[in-house]
Amino acid sequence: MTQLKLLGQYQRGVRNFRSINLENADLSNRSLTGVVLTTANLRETNLCGADFSASDLSMVILFNAQMIGTKFITTRLNGACLIRIQGISADFTRAQLGAANLTGADLTCAKFTGADLKGASLVGADLTSVDFRGADLRGANLLDAILVGANFEGARCQNAHFN
Repeated sequence: MTQLKLLGQYQRGVRNFRSINLENADLSNRSLTGVVLTTANLRETNLCGADFSASDLSMVILFNAQMIGTKFITTRLNGACLIRIQGISADFTRAQLGAANLTGADLTCAKFTGADLKGASLVGADLTSVDFRGADLRGANLLDAILVGANFEGARCQNAHFN
């Protein structure tokens, strides 16, 4: 399915696009709230400025995607592959990212307020000035992550791995 077909069907009320292949698509500045993209391939897509709030992106592949300023408020991203994403200023407020892989991601100034990151991998991620207030990071791996200016106020960090 092409991005134009997806957008057309979404406008007609279709929300389930499970396992779709949209590698290299440009969905920048689109509102796709409530969409279901579980197990979809969104590798190297441009999602800058898009809104995926209240969506289900569990197990989605977002390897090397551009997600600057993208909204994932209350979105399910459990088990998602977000390796090497550019997520500067992305908003993951109250998102579910349990066991998600964010290895090598640039998440400078991103917001994870109240997010569930239990068991997530943030190895080598740039987390400069990230807001983790109230987030659940139990068992998360933050080895070699850049944490300058990150706010962990009220975050649960039991069994999280830092260096």
